Amino acid sequence: MSDLDLKGVWQSEPEKAPPTMNVAEVQSKASNFETKIKRRNLIEWLACLVVVGLHAHDAFDSANKLILIGNLIMVFAGLFIAVVLWRKNRVSLNADPTLDAVGFIKAHAHALETQAKLLSRVPLWYLSPIAIGLSFLFAGRYPTIEPPKVAIPKKTVSKDVRAARNSFKM
Repeated sequence: MSDLDLKGVWQSEPEKAPPTMNVAEVQSKASNFETKIKRRNLIEWLACLVVVGLHAHDAFDSANKLILIGNLIMVFAGLFIAVVLWRKNRVSLNADPTLDAVGFIKAHAHALETQAKLLSRVPLWYLSPIAIGLSFLFAGRYPTIEPPKVAIPKKTVSKDVRAARNSFKM
């Protein structure tokens, strides 16, 4: 094929019409997504409540200071995660109902970008506080290694030594 033939093929392709957007369908999918996010947040808040309750209870029965500090960090981590979810992880489309499809989709895209940004920072706001608290808890529960206390009475040692010496004498 020559360049002219390729140019002719390229120019002969019909222009495709831009995809049509049904506003009702987009709103339906957006509200379905918002419902899933709300359900996930509710489960996370319940988990935070359980974590705060259990570790607050365990803080009163701490065996040592490391376990106490670990339990307190876990309590504050649970509260911190709940607050972050409440303040930043909401997907609410308070878009103007008079917006056209493009305006509604832009508002929904902004809400999705907010979700993506929060998800990209999960190691910072979600995992780090929990990891720090668990580190203190594990350190507090790890047994300390003390030198073994072996008490050997002097009489036993001397009897053993005498017995060993007598066995070599002939």
